[in-house]
Amino acid sequence: MAALVAAVAAGCGGDQEEPEPSDPSPATTEPALTAPPTTTPEEQAEAEIIAIFEDLIAAWDEFKSSASDYGGGSGIAWNVELVETWPLKAQASVELTNWVAVWRQTEIEQRGNSVIVGHEVATIQFDAAGSGLHEAASTACLDLSALRYVTFDEDVAELDYVPDRSQTWTMDWAFGPDKADWRLEAIDITRNEQC
Repeated sequence: MAALVAAVAAGCGGDQEEPEPSDPSPATTEPALTAPPTTTPEEQAEAEIIAIFEDLIAAWDEFKSSASDYGGGSGIAWNVELVETWPLKAQASVELTNWVAVWRQTEIEQRGNSVIVGHEVATIQFDAAGSGLHEAASTACLDLSALRYVTFDEDVAELDYVPDRSQTWTMDWAFGPDKADWRLEAIDITRNEQC
């Protein structure tokens, strides 16, 4: 009988190790992988327009701060060549070409930078009129109150006008079909309205 008990005990795993108790804490799971948020075409267009405008204002400020480096008697339409490097077309290109030439004739340079207080893209139309041309409209406000003006000899400029303290730029933009990025097409500026 003792042999039977020993055999039963051996068959029941008497020599085997006891199983490890299970961990009472719940299992942690890795967070689910999700795709990064995607931007809509409208959000992408808005971001591009805002960035292009910031670059344009930086280029405009850069020109005004170093106007003495431009122009001269070479006979080349230097102002046209300069403005052609900016993201402009149509009326905006003509206007800024003229602004650049007039600024250079004043023999004044700007010290400081324009501050873009806000820029709102109000409308975006993709494939306007079925032509493959995209259009947008935006409004930006510039704070110019910290700007100073000097002559080409670095003397304080005696201006015969009161410089703008702020400007609101109301703009029309176009994209394609001949250009692969947004271009400023038209500008209307309101002066000295609070941003």
